[in-house]
Amino acid sequence: MKEKGRSNPLCVGFSQRRWRDIVVTSLRSVVLLPLVFWRCFRMPRRWPWSEFDTYLDVPLAEIRREYGIRIRVP
Repeated sequence: MKEKGRSNPLCVGFSQRRWRDIVVTSLRSVVLLPLVFWRCFRMPRRWPWSEFDTYLDVPLAEIRREYGIRIRVP
């Protein structure tokens, strides 16, 4: 007899979660996603995905200031 949740590697640990946890997490994501999008659109500049080589020698604190990135500490 197979153990519950062990037949599919993606489901490992899923059977240990309670339905209440899943619902609470889903509701939190409904609130957090618009907040994340709002913060992204508030950034003063967009990150240059194709020309990032110039930032390899720049200190991280300076990059965060330039792009308006704030780190939340729990």
